[in-house]
Amino acid sequence: MPANELKLLLIGGFGFNELPLKGISELFGEYRFIDINQFSENYTLEMMADKLIQIQSQYMGNYIVAFSMGGLLVLKAMELSGMPLADTVILLNSNPCFMTKENWQGVSHQDYESLLTRLSSSSFDSFMTYLSRFFAYPYPISKEVDYKKWWGNTNHKRLLNLLSIFVATDLREKCAKFIEQITWINSSDDALVKMNQSCHNSFTLANSSHLLFDKHQLNQLFNKHILNLKDNNG
Repeated sequence: MPANELKLLLIGGFGFNELPLKGISELFGEYRFIDINQFSENYTLEMMADKLIQIQSQYMGNYIVAFSMGGLLVLKAMELSGMPLADTVILLNSNPCFMTKENWQGVSHQDYESLLTRLSSSSFDSFMTYLSRFFAYPYPISKEVDYKKWWGNTNHKRLLNLLSIFVATDLREKCAKFIEQITWINSSDDALVKMNQSCHNSFTLANSSHLLFDKHQLNQLFNKHILNLKDNNG
């Protein structure tokens, strides 16, 4: 099936809308975006996952791509439903556990506390400016890019709720049976998320950071390895 006939359910990450992921959405003929920053501050991860299951059951996307923390929604939804939600599920710069654990690379509690303090004490614009540069590191954001347009339409309370989910969630054991059914993509220079899975269906996106993706590398990876996976296996 040509890529322009495929339907994509695209799930964003902490703090950002769909614009940083435009290089992915434009590879598909149709897509729908879920902004996790739109969930109100009383939402739990399970409630978000239930909503995702409802949306996908109606939309029926062939592919699901979840970026960063959006991957936790997908993994939780797979745990609740007991099966993959689409023909192909792709997690981009994501992990079933984002925090450092024994024999597991992740965000240190010191870095998490620093991020939490900054969010609690800064204006929204100041925090998001910092977050944009942190997620883009080690690459600078081009001066030609109005990166403020990338920011999700959210607020402090919603972001604080997402951070509480971020630090408390560890889905490694519950989702172990799904690991090999997921395609994992990790940026080569991601300063936030390290690749912990050793799967045959994992790929490295060269010349890219957590937030900034090399468009040529992205197109090449999807066209050569991702969009053809189903045909090659069929």
